[in-house]
Amino acid sequence: MPNYDETGFTLKPSIPQLFYDIIARIVPGTVIIGVLALTAAGPERSARVVADWLNKPAGSYPSIIVTVVFVFALSYTVAIVFLGLCHAMSKLVPKRVKPAAPEDEFPMKYDFIKSRDPAAGSRITKLTAERHMAGILTFGLSLSLLINFLMWSTGGSRLPLTLVLGLAIVGSVGAHRYFIDRQNHAIKNYCQLHCYEEWKAERAMAHRTTTAM
Repeated sequence: MPNYDETGFTLKPSIPQLFYDIIARIVPGTVIIGVLALTAAGPERSARVVADWLNKPAGSYPSIIVTVVFVFALSYTVAIVFLGLCHAMSKLVPKRVKPAAPEDEFPMKYDFIKSRDPAAGSRITKLTAERHMAGILTFGLSLSLLINFLMWSTGGSRLPLTLVLGLAIVGSVGAHRYFIDRQNHAIKNYCQLHCYEEWKAERAMAHRTTTAM
């Protein structure tokens, strides 16, 4: 019988790595590429480029397979680079001003939960992917907003774009905090259900016993 979380999302024994990559890499990478192009070219010019592309003769379009593979590869690469930049910059931000932080001992607790309850581990994996997506989007949208200000002198509908980007950044920051909170609560609850502290204490005692011999 399939397991469901409170949102009705079906929890399989494990989430394929492909699904994780789509949520945490492909989706935010694709959005960032589009938004960066929009802010660099401007809304009006971007609309003309899209219109010209859609009105091209059918035979002049590249292969769909080649296009999809190229977009996926580029999106994945952009997301990885932005994730690395986010991680590097987060080290420079004081802890007291960070919006949220992952649960302490996350790697150990995650592996413990995954081994005891694969469905619960899959839920945490999904939340982790969504957290990464929100973090990457926050960084990418912030960079897009900066580019929009730098390109302000070129004219066009820069003010409405600024408002949209500002709202999107606020939403991404809020989503990032939300997913971290959900992840932390899930880890805390699953660790209590599966007696993580007792397992940790037994493991520490066994280690001390082995060391004393």
